[in-house]
Amino acid sequence: MLSPFLESKLPSQQTFTLTESQLPSLAEALVQVAQPNSIISIEGGLGAGKTTLIRTIGQALGIQTRMTSPTYVYFNQYTLPANPTGITQVLHVDFYRLSEKETTSGGNNWLVEELLELQAQVPTLILAEWASVVAEAFQPLISHHLQIKESTEESREYDWFSHQRLAL
Repeated sequence: MLSPFLESKLPSQQTFTLTESQLPSLAEALVQVAQPNSIISIEGGLGAGKTTLIRTIGQALGIQTRMTSPTYVYFNQYTLPANPTGITQVLHVDFYRLSEKETTSGGNNWLVEELLELQAQVPTLILAEWASVVAEAFQPLISHHLQIKESTEESREYDWFSHQRLAL
């Protein structure tokens, strides 16, 4: 469920169902809409395939190392090889273990502040799992949102919210 803020910011919705073998096509489509310093929020239940999708996006961007879940370290940072997007790093963040109340002395979420500092240094794509956990601090910054819904073992249903449609 999107927050009212995101519903107004990202009004265009697109729903589609894909099998795991079709994830590279979805990753390529996401790379096409990603701009330097954009943020893609990826939501879904435990085991929905968020990290698997992010790993596939990383492969589409040319990341050679295995991307792992940052659940216990909060985020992983990956440097990209030269590519047509102009993006030079990916930050894979997982807000699952955080609380909206974990703030800095300025009242902002400490992890959001750290991510934005890193993003200000070089053209970055932030791929954020569980961004709804820090909704107040983070949702105004989200460029695109992908919701992975429960489905069969063979396929997953995705809701895409953005001003840009995905060409799958």
